Amino acid sequence: MERHIELLNEFLNISTKSPGSIPSSWSNQIESQNHLVVAACTHGNEYGSLPAILKWIKSNSFDFRVTVFIGNPEAVKKNTRFVEEDLNRVYTDLSRNSLESQRAKEIAPLIQDANLFLDLHQTIEPTLSPFYIFRYDKTSAHWARAIGCVTEFVTKPILSNPETMTQNEFATSHGVPSLTIELGPKGLNRSSELLADKVLSRTVEVFRSVYLDKVPIADISKKSPALSMFKITHQESFDHPQKALKKGLKNLDPCNKGESLGKDENGKEFYAPRDGVILFPKYPERDSKGSAHLPLPHKIYVLAEVVTSDPELELKLKE
Repeated sequence: MERHIELLNEFLNISTKSPGSIPSSWSNQIESQNHLVVAACTHGNEYGSLPAILKWIKSNSFDFRVTVFIGNPEAVKKNTRFVEEDLNRVYTDLSRNSLESQRAKEIAPLIQDANLFLDLHQTIEPTLSPFYIFRYDKTSAHWARAIGCVTEFVTKPILSNPETMTQNEFATSHGVPSLTIELGPKGLNRSSELLADKVLSRTVEVFRSVYLDKVPIADISKKSPALSMFKITHQESFDHPQKALKKGLKNLDPCNKGESLGKDENGKEFYAPRDGVILFPKYPERDSKGSAHLPLPHKIYVLAEVVTSDPELELKLKE
């Protein structure tokens, strides 16, 4: 049996003895108004946090309510990002009948019940360093800075009525501070495990300070090192199977305006529209003619720029 399946089964076995409010979830079942909710494996091939999650819940040294859930256990079993559609994009419309939409319906009330929601992810391609990523929300940004553990924070301008909605965005739309962190490249690796362990431990410390000791999160944030902030300003459409990035791009790789990043279906180069860093470069499997296997990802890469002014002013501008 593959190691990630063993870890999933271990979590599911533990959760049967102390179940949370939804399937494939664990809770310490403490009666408390203070509720920390943590998600792992929102994408089924991003299971690198599971060793740290298991260690963390086995300690069960919490004096407030904690729930941990496996986002997409069926995708974990198949070692794939999703089964029918991306769980982390379906929260705009929960009326669909896909496996992921039905799972989101189960998850949604749990997220709404949280005082803080933490979503543990990994990148598809390697990254120069781990990073927080979520649409800008002032309170959530304070939480990210207070918890720290990484030095970069990627965000997006505040938008209304997005076409798709992530779990994180669903949480903040319901007034729940919410953090997503990219721990490192997908799969089981020591760096992701160690960082997840560190983030979970620090989250407990900060959560306890805020909700039990009544220290304002903004005060903790101001005493913590500032994060380097980037804003997403360009998303390059993956609009043809023959379109391809140049080889070897990693998350947070710097790029310069006018730098060639790949070629379109006609062999014509496409270029970085501005200075910034590359995020989420896509290298799907291709056939013998160089065509990417369908379905295509929506974006072949994303570009982010350094935030140089007041983030609240800069990020309220629409993309």
